[in-house]
Order: sequence, then structure tokens, then C-alpha cells
Amino acid sequence: MRSLRWLVAAGLAAMLAGCMVGPDYTKPDISTPQTWTEASTPGGISADARWWDAFQDDILAKLVQESTAQNLDVAQAVDRLAEARANLGATRSGLFPTLDASASGTASRGVSYGVAGNSMNSTSVSTSSDTSVSTSVSTSVGIDASWELDLWGKTRRSVEAYKAEAEAAEADVRSARLSVVGDVAKAYVDLRTAQKRMQVGEAAVGRYRDTLVLTQARLNANLVSESDVFKAKGSLAAAEANLPPLRSAAAEARHKLAVLMARSPTDLDSWLGIGGALPRFQGAIDTGIPADLLRRRPDVVKSERKLAAATARIGVEQAKLLPAISLTGNIGASQTNIGGVSIGVPGTWSIGPSITMPIFNAGKLGYQKDAAVAQANQAAGAYRASVLAALQDVENAFANYRADRQKVVTLATAVANYGLALKLAKDLYSRGLTSFLDVLEAEQSLYSNQDSLAVVEGQVLKDIVAIFKGLGGGW
Repeated sequence: MRSLRWLVAAGLAAMLAGCMVGPDYTKPDISTPQTWTEASTPGGISADARWWDAFQDDILAKLVQESTAQNLDVAQAVDRLAEARANLGATRSGLFPTLDASASGTASRGVSYGVAGNSMNSTSVSTSSDTSVSTSVSTSVGIDASWELDLWGKTRRSVEAYKAEAEAAEADVRSARLSVVGDVAKAYVDLRTAQKRMQVGEAAVGRYRDTLVLTQARLNANLVSESDVFKAKGSLAAAEANLPPLRSAAAEARHKLAVLMARSPTDLDSWLGIGGALPRFQGAIDTGIPADLLRRRPDVVKSERKLAAATARIGVEQAKLLPAISLTGNIGASQTNIGGVSIGVPGTWSIGPSITMPIFNAGKLGYQKDAAVAQANQAAGAYRASVLAALQDVENAFANYRADRQKVVTLATAVANYGLALKLAKDLYSRGLTSFLDVLEAEQSLYSNQDSLAVVEGQVLKDIVAIFKGLGGGW
């Protein structure tokens, strides 16, 4: 037992004093701009907050809450996180000895024959014999122990790698939730935009019908030609033809929301109703500084953790090129019973070290280390690319937001003016002071700009969603 304690202590000292081969990971120092180019909004709603509440729409808030709990992509990401954590636990167990208990038992039975004597004469032969039966039973029990000393840090580097993978999986869960929230918000805006466009289209159809009635009355009074009536009917039919695609767009948005929430489309009817107004965003957006993306964007965090894992695996492969030392031991006892006589060997034990060293493998281990280095270099490039893509996403989203907001202002001005123009054209036409073409042109221009305004108002909301998603907010 003194020898056992001495070997275990020596093994512990060797493992603790052993070096860890391979590079020690340090997070790359990636330079980011001090300020945003397009995003210059000071203060406001933080991207770390529940930004969807700023739209002040209870239905949207309910959809977001339900989708993050039920979405299948999020569920798969959570399962991947559980797998990564299990792999980490299994790898950590390699730092400790393993013990296996064993027990066996055998029974055997044997028969022996012996000749007692014989006599012979001229007429007969006689023989007598003895038969004996023996039974033996053998049993043994024991405990086997083994421990590979982590002299070069192969196991510890593996733990580093799997810990980083688990952290990358955590970021992947946040990324999945952020994507779902963004997709839900955009689909909801698409639904309300399509419904608003239908309202605009139905109002235009009503105006075209009024114009047709006016034109028919003037035809009956022989004040205009029949061609004006045909034009009015054609314009009415064209306006009615715009409604079915809008109904289809609203249905597609409903179906997308149902998929995001892992529900059937009919399950959302009671939530969404037959119509609703566009959400209204209240407040400004606090963008922070570009460097915040390194901690806030889950895809950036994930790529950085992937780089840490790839760096640790260089040490794992490098350690395989070096000798490995293990301690193995056994404690047991055995007993054999033969014909009622017991023979036992109690308290047997053995312990000793073993060493293995790679001698020839046709360069396989060296190539595996080179592959690990190449994978780490790829991960470093992917990390830098993810940072640049994140910066681009935010700048593009803000540029689109500012442009679309300006477009809303100009379209609102156009709608107001074309509304006045249509009213004046109808008045003049009813008195025979202008042609029917002026009426049709004013109607078409008003409808076109009202429809465009509804589209851009929805796009502004989706730009805001893209900004918060680009900032990595909410998770």
C-alpha cells in the first residue's frame, strides 16, 4: 500500500507539473470604428432591452413570447447546447482515474474411470471397474483501475476546446432566438402592411365606383361619350384586380407566423383577427459604439468561441506526438472449491506504470496537427469576417431606415396633394369644365401613392427590426 500511495502521489505531481503543449488562446484584438457612419442616434432604447415592446403592440409582444418558447429552430439549438455540455462533462472525466469492478464464477464436473481386475480362460473374459465423479467451483472478484497522466495537457486542452464549444452553443441559442424574434416582427409587419394595402385598395375601388356612377349619369344626359364609361369601368376592374394578391400576401404572412410559432395557421386566427393597424414605434434607438457588437452579437460571440476551440485543439494534436504514461492497478481475490476442499488467494493486488510512444505512423499525427493549425487559421478569418459583416448589417439597416423615413414624408405630401387634385378634377368634370382623363389620372395617382405609402411605412418598421437585429439586441 505504501508503493500504491507513492505511485499515485508521483503521478499527481507529474500531472500538475506537466506542461501544456500548444498555443495559449488570447482573444484577437480586432479594431472597430470609434463611431457609426450612418447610425448617429444618441440615447434612446437600448438594444439590450426588450426592444419589441417599443412598438406598443400587445399582439406582437404575445407573438414574440410564444415563438421564443415554441419555435422548433430554437428547440434544436437548445438541444445542441445540451449535447455540447454533455461532451464537456465527458471530456472532463478524462482528468480522473477510472475504476471497473469485475466478478466471475465457473463450475465444472469431471468423471474418471479405473479398471479393478480381470480373469481369462478359454471360454470367457470378465472385467470390473470403478467410476468417480468430481466437481470444482471457482470464483473471483476484483477492482481494476487505470489513469492516463495528462503530462502534456492533451486532456486539459480538450476540456478547453469543449468548454469553448459549449459557450458557442450558448451563443447559438441566443442567435436562434434573435432570428426568430426578428422574423416574427417582420412577418407581423408584413401582415399588417398587406391588410392596410387592402384597405387602401378597397377605398380606391369605392372611389372608382363613384366615378363610374358620375360618368354614367353624364352619359345619360348626353354630356359625354360612351368611351368615358368604358374607361371608368376599366379603371374599376383594374383596381379590383389588385385586391386578390394582397389577400394572398396577408395569408402568406399568417402562415409564416404559424410556422415560427410551431402552430397551425388556424390557431392564430383568434390572436390576429381579420385586420389591424400597423405597429407604431415610439422613441429613438441607442446604438452604443461599434465595439459593443463584439459582446452583443451572438453570431460574433459564437465565431470567437469557435476560434478558441480550434486553438485548443492544436495542443490536443501536438500532445499526440509525445509519449503517454498511464498507471494501471488491480485489487482482487479468488477461491476454488474442489470436492469440498477450498483453495483461496485473498487480497491480491498489482500496480504499475506503462508508457506508449509513437514511433512510425507515416506522418499521420504530424498531418493532423497541421490540419488543426489550418482549422484555427480558418476560424480566425471567420471571426474577423463576422465582425465586418455585423458592422455592415448595422450601417446598412440605418441607411435604409433614414432613406425610407424620408420617403414616407414625401409620399405623405404626394398623397395629400393628389387627394386635393382628385376632388378638384371631379368637381370640374361634373360641371363639364375638364376631361375625364384628368379625373382618371388623379384617381390613379392618388391610389398609387397611397399604396406606396403603406408599403414604405411597413418597410420603415422592418428597418427598425433590422437595426435591433443587427445590434444583436434583446438576448
